[in-house]
Amino acid sequence: MLVHTHFPPSMATVIGIPTYEKPDVYTVLFRDGSISEYTENLLSAVPPVSPSPVSSLLPKWVKGGVRVTLFLQNMHQPKHGTLQVSSEFLGILSRKELN
Repeated sequence: MLVHTHFPPSMATVIGIPTYEKPDVYTVLFRDGSISEYTENLLSAVPPVSPSPVSSLLPKWVKGGVRVTLFLQNMHQPKHGTLQVSSEFLGILSRKELN
């Protein structure tokens, strides 16, 4: 949680939820070990962290856009094309044949 009592807001962890006696008060623990109570209007959720880029399973020397030859067991002859690398597919031979 972010506690908006100072600028910039302080990071804290909620350790106590509202009760019948204090229906809008949360107990929070700060990184320095201090504990305080704050009303809901002073608290906000920490923005989600953007996911880190997916690392490719391909070796670093494999680059997109280069000419490649693909020859699999079920193929009668090799196919030539361009290697396309994207976040969805790690690497595929482009359908456009280059010969």
